[in-house]
Amino acid sequence: VFTGTNVFVPNPDLEPETALQAEIGGRWETAGLLDATDALELSGAAYVARVDDYVDSFVTFIDPATTRFDPVSGLLLIDGTTRVRNIDAELWGFEAAARYAQDGWFAGVGLSIPRGRAVDGGWLGSIPQDKLTLTAGLTPREDLAFGLRATLRAGQDDVPAGSPETPGSGVVDAFVSWTPARGPLAGATVSAGVDNLLDQTYRIHPNGLSQPGRSFKLRLAYDF
Repeated sequence: VFTGTNVFVPNPDLEPETALQAEIGGRWETAGLLDATDALELSGAAYVARVDDYVDSFVTFIDPATTRFDPVSGLLLIDGTTRVRNIDAELWGFEAAARYAQDGWFAGVGLSIPRGRAVDGGWLGSIPQDKLTLTAGLTPREDLAFGLRATLRAGQDDVPAGSPETPGSGVVDAFVSWTPARGPLAGATVSAGVDNLLDQTYRIHPNGLSQPGRSFKLRLAYDF
């Protein structure tokens, strides 16, 4: 019987990574584009890397090597496993972001497209999913902001044999932040939020287990 547990299997023979990477990118900012209060920020970067002894993690959903007998139930139990290995790899990808803000509101978008293959042509187990992040919110005062953030992830099916594919997902978070600039709380930042607002069930590649459901967060920070 599959137990539903994923067990990390350490690899004491791991070697450190050695990488040669090239990256090119740019950033542009402007203000007063549509009116006197607005600002626009654009950024983007592309990279390519050759990594020797790349530390790759891969998940086996049901690993026969974990088979054991449970004398209490009289059943054979099988776990899933997460393992790490060294493999020579080539990585490349692209990242871009844009943010526009005007008096009273803001919006942003971010895109990440990572790619990678083993030098021998095989798939890697730990290449993240393509990710698109959309953010929008209101700033009724200069020290107060609240809004929503949607994170969309594409499915990942370029995986080694025996590793589970990861389906695409969409998650919505809500957040609020208060940073008073004057008074006894000047220098403090109070932020709160609800992650996974719609309580979706999803995985982030290469994790074999689902992410937490709806989560509530509260954070207080003070600069001095």
